[in-house]
Amino acid sequence: MNSNNVAKLIENGTSIVVHSGNITNWIPLHKKQTLSTSDTIVSAVEAAIKNWMGREYNAEEWKGPGSVLIRNASLLKSVSAEELRDHQFTVKVFLAESNGDALRSAVETTMNELGIRSIHLLVVSLAQSAEELTLEQLKPVWKAMEELVHNKTVVSLGTGGLTQPRLQELYEWAQVKPKVNQVNLPDCCDMPMELVKYSKEKEIQLQTNNDEADVVPTNVLCDVLSSTFGSDCSAWKQTWISRYTSVIHLRSIVTHKGYLLGLHRT
Repeated sequence: MNSNNVAKLIENGTSIVVHSGNITNWIPLHKKQTLSTSDTIVSAVEAAIKNWMGREYNAEEWKGPGSVLIRNASLLKSVSAEELRDHQFTVKVFLAESNGDALRSAVETTMNELGIRSIHLLVVSLAQSAEELTLEQLKPVWKAMEELVHNKTVVSLGTGGLTQPRLQELYEWAQVKPKVNQVNLPDCCDMPMELVKYSKEKEIQLQTNNDEADVVPTNVLCDVLSSTFGSDCSAWKQTWISRYTSVIHLRSIVTHKGYLLGLHRT
């Protein structure tokens, strides 16, 4: 990518989407031990931007005035027709703030990049800590998720890191009930009994992970963009991050895993 085109993007751009590609068998990632979710995203985003900058200008990646899609072309893997039949796709969206439009954008962009028609499980996580998060903050996002279920884009819904009181509030309010609540790994060995009991009663599956609430802090993202683009990126704000995984049905074999990062200029 010509340095003039990169400068043009930084100066005149309004939105950027970065796609890591399929990192399931990405060798640099496997050389590093016990990476956090944040570190994994940072490494994948840096690699995607560097790959994009090292390639020739591609007009198809400019999605309209001020909008660009950055892909790691070396890791792009299309989803075959057979995989569409036999695989289940899970998408987790990390939102910087409660925004239904941002949730929709994340889901639409992810599905378009993968070429899939439906998502088996859609999970949402907001940047606020579990203790600070309120039902009112969840409502706009959950309504957008329910729309995706109603139009058969998504089969089931899940949440990231809700406490038992908040999970109960959401369950009682929501039309489409959560089927999954993901719990951060450090807490998995000492889960509150009230959360376990309530989840069992309502048939909500508890899953463990090591996802941070604020998965990529603003200062970390700014450092990544500044170092890769070579210019000040403080005007760019993360809107959403999505993580997609596909598993062969009934075999638990992961065939696709990757991240997309949505940015806009403030």
